[in-house]
Amino acid sequence: MLGYTREEMLGKEPLEFVATQDHKLCDFQASLINDISSRIYEIVYKRKDGQLLPTLTNSTTMYDQDGGMKTFAFMTDITNQKKTEDDLRRRQDDIEELNNSLESRIKEEVEKNREKEQMMYQQSRLASMGEMIGNIAHQWRQPLNIMALVMQDLYISDQLGNLTSKKVEESYEKSNNLLQYMSQTIDDFRNFFKQGDEDLDFSIKEALDSVYSLVQTNLAYNHIECKIDVQHDNIVKGGLNEFKQVLINIINNAQEAIQSNQSKNKKINVKITQKKNDALITISDDGGGIRQDVIDKIFDPYFTTKNQTQGTGLGLYMSKQIIENSMCGSLSAKNTDTGAMFSIVLPIKKVK
Repeated sequence: MLGYTREEMLGKEPLEFVATQDHKLCDFQASLINDISSRIYEIVYKRKDGQLLPTLTNSTTMYDQDGGMKTFAFMTDITNQKKTEDDLRRRQDDIEELNNSLESRIKEEVEKNREKEQMMYQQSRLASMGEMIGNIAHQWRQPLNIMALVMQDLYISDQLGNLTSKKVEESYEKSNNLLQYMSQTIDDFRNFFKQGDEDLDFSIKEALDSVYSLVQTNLAYNHIECKIDVQHDNIVKGGLNEFKQVLINIINNAQEAIQSNQSKNKKINVKITQKKNDALITISDDGGGIRQDVIDKIFDPYFTTKNQTQGTGLGLYMSKQIIENSMCGSLSAKNTDTGAMFSIVLPIKKVK
């Protein structure tokens, strides 16, 4: 085992072949029967060629009746076992290092995804803001026209000498009501983009009513009828303005589908009901539906069937993220006989 001849070994002490005095006691057994004691050590010997030889050495000492002592040693080569242990140790170290590296990389990727998600959300908000500005224009167009007619009427009455204090008072009251309406419109749109409502209990119907007040003028301008059917109103929890944005995204998509397909009926139906312990909101239209080859992609980020100058492809993606990740619900879409239907399912906080 050590590479020496018999003659080279005779007369030498076993310790002369030991490479290190750092012996590991692996086991200890003592027996008073026949005065035998036994110990097992892990000892590293040095071979004649300089190589190290790890062994398990069983040293057994016996005492005879005359007090004489004899020691027997049995050496087992554990080189392969030590190599296996070293390999396992290295692999464990590699695995531990990999785990630490993976944990760090996962945290880094999660942070990148969070930043990307936030950026996409901001892009979606900006796109919604652009659509809201269009709605403001429609909301203001009619009162501005009426204001112009009131001023024209006052001017003509004054030129004809028919201007009375009563007419001035009526015109003032009408103008003041129009200005208050326009001011309220600004407040409604400002509240829509206000932050800080990430965790609120709110009524689905009240949220829908607020959204409808923002889009009704634009829908009417395009001769689209929006029918709202509230069978069960419930309280849900989440970001109120984010939920409003989801409703506006879906209603705007329905409006654009109706216009692009030149639907005859031009109808959007919104229904609020209850399904077991969940609130169910469905928004359907008669705009011809979603093409079968793209219906599975409509919730993908940056996917849009519109011209790139008309859509970002983030509206439905962010809507799904808001409903499913922020509000623990689900958002799905399917085709009906006349168009598309989007279904929103949300857990009920409490029954209203």
